[in-house]
Amino acid sequence: MQKTFNDKISDFKLDSIIYGFYYCNDKVVKYSKNGDMYLDILLTDDESSIYGKVWMHSDYFNKLFSIESFVAVKGKVVKYRDRLELNILNIKSTDNQLYYRYGFNKK
Repeated sequence: MQKTFNDKISDFKLDSIIYGFYYCNDKVVKYSKNGDMYLDILLTDDESSIYGKVWMHSDYFNKLFSIESFVAVKGKVVKYRDRLELNILNIKSTDNQLYYRYGFNKK
C-alpha cells in the first residue's frame, strides 16, 4: 500500500493512504442503514475536490473541525459507485499558515 504526503486530490490513486492538508467545504452528519452516525465531508485543494466519509468515532471527529476550515487529514482512497472517495481515518483543524506553507491557495 502506497503512502503519499500532501498530494493534490487529482493525483489520488486507489488504495493509497494519504496524509495532507485540505479545505473542508462541507460537513454533514448522516446515519447509516443500521443507525450508526457518520460524517460526509467535501474536501478541496486549489484544483479539485473529493468526498470523504468518517465512519469510526464520527462523534469525536465532528467536534475537531468545522465547515469552511482548513484540516489535516489521514485517509485511504477507495472507490464507491465508480468514483474515488476518501475513507477518513483522522481529521482535525489546523492553522491556515500551514496550508499556505504547503502550497494551498484558497480562492
